[in-house]
Amino acid sequence: MKKNFLAAFTIAAVVAAGTATALAWTAPGGGITGSRHDINAYAKQNTDGLTVQADSQERVCAFCHTPHHAYDPAANNADYLPLWSHELTKKNYAPYASDSLQASIGDPLIGPSRLCMSCHDGVVAIDTHYTNASETSTTAAQLTGDIFSQKDSEHGAVGANDSLISDHPIGFNYIDAKTADKNAGGKLKQGIREETATFMGNVAGVAIKDVLHLGTTMTCASCHDVHNKDNVASTVTDASGTTKDSGMNYFVYAPQNGSQLCLTCHDK
Repeated sequence: MKKNFLAAFTIAAVVAAGTATALAWTAPGGGITGSRHDINAYAKQNTDGLTVQADSQERVCAFCHTPHHAYDPAANNADYLPLWSHELTKKNYAPYASDSLQASIGDPLIGPSRLCMSCHDGVVAIDTHYTNASETSTTAAQLTGDIFSQKDSEHGAVGANDSLISDHPIGFNYIDAKTADKNAGGKLKQGIREETATFMGNVAGVAIKDVLHLGTTMTCASCHDVHNKDNVASTVTDASGTTKDSGMNYFVYAPQNGSQLCLTCHDK
């Protein structure tokens, strides 16, 4: 039986556990090991009263990837499965819908998004990978879906009720949407930045086009760097004027403060 976790990806907003945890999570840009996407770290701390099965060989990558016998993209109707060892979501989602969206969404989970939702669909067990105990095991409980914490406010769930209608649109052609806005004129004319624009506040200089699937399509991974390598921290300034790290790692390519992430694409 193959195993599970989210490597892709990751979506639209990921808020992994924050309860009374003893683990010092790796800072943004510090790599996957020890980050909030290190499922083995969750398994070893178990401070939330959840029984999460650790990997028998202390692996981190194994929760998503395998060097041998990976899932077959063609057999799973997927166009992007990087040596994937994790069960794919079986859900079909209603895509974002709005009169303001100048784009057509076919498959909302195209590219890396399908991998992200393999964990954040609330069904596939995060700690199910390779040949460890299956999600139906009666000997150990599984941390399921996107529930990283027992506190509702910290679940970071997306796609509730099989719907992405209220989440930022994914699965559309960014270039086409930008062109449609410009052709519409009026307030939409300058609404979307060119795909060559770089993410604000990101010293690595990652451009919008660099994170579009196949250079064109918006996915979860267009905003989120799930491997915790090129993402950046956000800062907050308290009443005394002291600026410090906000303590929240959303795995995004631009800071939250000043809405720099939003303003990377949206010219407002």
